[in-house]
Amino acid sequence: MAKRNILLSSLGLSPAVVTETIDALQNTGLQINTVVLLSTSNERIIDTYVPLLHEDFMETYQGKVELIPAPIASDDIWTAQDNLDFIKLATTFLNTYRKRGDNVYVSIAGGRKTMSAAMAIVAQLFGAKGLYHVLVPEEIERKRLDYEELKKSPKARREAFHPDVLCMELVSIPVVGLFPYMSQITSVLQGESAKDRADVTDLLRENELIDEEGKPTQTGRDLLAILSDVETAPEASTTPPSKKEIRISEHNIRKVDRKKMQTVAERMCYSPFVNRIATTDWNSQTNQQYRVNEDRSITFFIRKTKKGSTLKVFTTATTRAQAEYVATSLLPCVNQ
Repeated sequence: MAKRNILLSSLGLSPAVVTETIDALQNTGLQINTVVLLSTSNERIIDTYVPLLHEDFMETYQGKVELIPAPIASDDIWTAQDNLDFIKLATTFLNTYRKRGDNVYVSIAGGRKTMSAAMAIVAQLFGAKGLYHVLVPEEIERKRLDYEELKKSPKARREAFHPDVLCMELVSIPVVGLFPYMSQITSVLQGESAKDRADVTDLLRENELIDEEGKPTQTGRDLLAILSDVETAPEASTTPPSKKEIRISEHNIRKVDRKKMQTVAERMCYSPFVNRIATTDWNSQTNQQYRVNEDRSITFFIRKTKKGSTLKVFTTATTRAQAEYVATSLLPCVNQ
């Protein structure tokens, strides 16, 4: 499979930074194939900005650039846990595509400062091919503000999303990838012997990830949890989201429930670990949100009633631990 150029882009309340970054990179000769939008579940982002970007991508890039929305469950970065969830999400995508052999680039132009900082950290940890910010003059930024107007006027949207590349400055931020040292970093954080790892131990101590006795600090434990969790992830599916099969049965399912399940299934298909989705029947009440099956597929219970339908998700997971990881990562799709 040919290497693809993947752009991980943080997204906040200025969606134009996504297209500006793509255009600026294309102006350097780099053709982006897939853009992953890492965001919160803010209603305006999900219901307005993502559809606007979808529409613009189809019109401007004519299907040559795939768009993958990837929100965390929270509607903003309110807590330290929300920030950790965002780091985990960014790490999952970067590590998954990197292991597949793709070239992964990171844009920190959108979202809150904490999101940009998280993206920069992930890029350094896993060795992104490039880390970028994009700058535009103030008069261009002002055109981004009224997105309700952009929904009504394709011309205004094009002007806001695609200013002259000569007016933009693409800032390349140096990346010192720590990926070759990841196993040593993980070992030290796990408290294993530091023999032959003095440089790594000193690095972690200087950055207050371990204390003077070599024990991980709270920040070190948070990092270890993310690294350990992400390493559980299965390989990515080779099927693009738009080609993944969704079969929603009309048998014994109310129209309103079919619509909800279709929406949830479409969100799930953006996961790099999902292959296909179908509905199944069940006849007993449950309080579970999901169940991992013997074949490593995952059954999600959308309506917790005595009789109804579920979504059965077939993934790339080959072990139960991988299936549990995928199931947890898909729960925001159900709960949005």
